[in-house]
Amino acid sequence: MIRPSVLLRGPGHSSCKELSVVTQDGPARHFRFRMKPIKHDFGKVLCMADVKTLKKTADEVLRQVLTDKRSMTLPDAWASTGKHSSLQSDSKSPSFWTVFSKRFKASLPIMSADDTVHILRAFHAANKDTGVYVAAAPVMRQTIRDLDKQSLIDALHILSMRLKRNTQQDLFRAMADHIPNVLWKMTAADVAATLWHLSRARCLDSKLAAYVQPKFCDSIDSLNDIELGTAALAFARHGHADARLFNNITTKMSLQCSGEALFRAAWGMHMVGRDIADFLRDRVLTCVEHVQKSERRSTEIWRRMLRHTDCYEKVFGEHEKV
Repeated sequence: MIRPSVLLRGPGHSSCKELSVVTQDGPARHFRFRMKPIKHDFGKVLCMADVKTLKKTADEVLRQVLTDKRSMTLPDAWASTGKHSSLQSDSKSPSFWTVFSKRFKASLPIMSADDTVHILRAFHAANKDTGVYVAAAPVMRQTIRDLDKQSLIDALHILSMRLKRNTQQDLFRAMADHIPNVLWKMTAADVAATLWHLSRARCLDSKLAAYVQPKFCDSIDSLNDIELGTAALAFARHGHADARLFNNITTKMSLQCSGEALFRAAWGMHMVGRDIADFLRDRVLTCVEHVQKSERRSTEIWRRMLRHTDCYEKVFGEHEKV
């Protein structure tokens, strides 16, 4: 049997080259492979950080991440738990967000208040936190008076979710003081959202809630059930317990309201000491369905609210009453 000839490897082939290994006795024995950090020259990029380019980049991010961020008039009731409901952007690389955030931070002193909030809206919509919120807070504190109505609401919404609690109380207090300047532009939904964001930031003011109540009642007919329930809870968190306000809210709510809207309205009434038995009597079935679908925290709140009412037995059963 004739074996096939073996192809000879000559000089120049990789198998004939010297290897940089410890056992090698040659000129390459002192070479060692080393991992060197990649040099990112951000200096050349930062010098081009003009406001116009940053705004265009923010617009591009908002178009890709969310079709219409401002369509969310009111936040989710449990957004304060730390689980951000914003969508995650996968279309941009990590290096893009690094450069974008560095350019934004370097341009903060020359940006207007509205432009700052607009770019923060892009970071928030893409669910990116690269330190831009903490960097923007002290700068915005000096320009809050320049915020328009929509920028003020968006700033409260974003910063109340992104900043650590009780670390920027002066900033939120300044935003609350600016509300009377833009109140004439607000609708009932804007008032409810503003109070809710302030309550999430632990900036509570019963006098402010009483001040914005007439503006809220002017356009209360434009709110749906879930917005009415959220408004009741927002006013209650600020300690505003006007009977006419809560009677107006409960009268506007339909009998076919959702369980979440019913829960928020009942919780708000309970917080200010209002009787919820009459309000729930015609909506017991909705209450039962919401309790069955709720998490443990919501169920415990329902128990606390219904403990001393005749609705407790219908919702939880006779054997659970203590």
